Amino acid sequence: MRALEFSMFGDPAETLELVSLPEPEPGPGQVLIRMAARPINPSDLYMVRGQYGYLPTMPAVPGLEGCGVIEAVGAEVTGYQVGQRVITMSVQRGGTWGEYVVVDARPEHLLPAPEALSVEQAAQFTVNPLSAWLMVRERLALAPGDWLVQSAGASQVGRLVSQLGAGIGFHTINIVHRPERADELRESGVEHVICSATDDVYKEIMIRTDGAGATAALDAVGGPQATEMARALRPRGRMLVYGLLAGKSTAFDTSSLLFNANSIEGFWLSAALRDDPAAFGRSAAELAAYPGLAGLIAGAEARYDLADFGEAIRHAERSGRSGKIMLTG
Repeated sequence: MRALEFSMFGDPAETLELVSLPEPEPGPGQVLIRMAARPINPSDLYMVRGQYGYLPTMPAVPGLEGCGVIEAVGAEVTGYQVGQRVITMSVQRGGTWGEYVVVDARPEHLLPAPEALSVEQAAQFTVNPLSAWLMVRERLALAPGDWLVQSAGASQVGRLVSQLGAGIGFHTINIVHRPERADELRESGVEHVICSATDDVYKEIMIRTDGAGATAALDAVGGPQATEMARALRPRGRMLVYGLLAGKSTAFDTSSLLFNANSIEGFWLSAALRDDPAAFGRSAAELAAYPGLAGLIAGAEARYDLADFGEAIRHAERSGRSGKIMLTG
């Protein structure tokens, strides 16, 4: 089978290569999936660069999620059948950037694809949509009337969180770095948008919350902006850090944390999946049943065959995209 593989950490465009590997076979409790679509996520590229939370034994095939069809079922597998469309997540015996992958038939690794989703939407069901759902529903338990401030408001996760807020009833304050992204969000109907390049982040958060501060915060950027978000939390506010786009450390006001009983914690989907598989499976089922699920997940902006991975990665790393870049074939 064709697959993308790397034998050293570094620039994905330089370290990845298209190789021919033996087609895997499912063992007991496993299924063989013929992959149809795989999104290129920042986490995939962090792994190839050696900057991810866990690193594979090399040579390795990258890819944390995707959608495909079951081609073979191993012994002792129940609940899955040949021809079924499924979503893969946290593949432990090879990533999704190959034509075939073997996956353990367990809820934390394999999910039935919701009928409401296209193949390309289902391929990106876990890393972004499920992260957004777990953060706002499981970790923060946001309720109608709550105020959530988030960085990277124009990102895929940011847009998902805003849409979930509209459906559930909590308010979102969305921080972006560039004025054109702020205009784009406002034009799409997002009410509360702050541009960190031109606005005072702390002041704007306090104005929009009538001086009370935000109930909770989601940060994917880090650096000084995250400092101001944490400072704008109301007493007993919570902040989840789930990304490091700026590549900078964040300074926090310890007196505010102490006297306001605020908390700051990290969120990493892989750890959440590993530590509480039952919660993962439950949340996946809840999200799959969410009204208007198809409207939450954007379609693909572009599709590239596995052989065209270099061009696909360059496209995925451009700013201002409207959807995921998919690897097909």
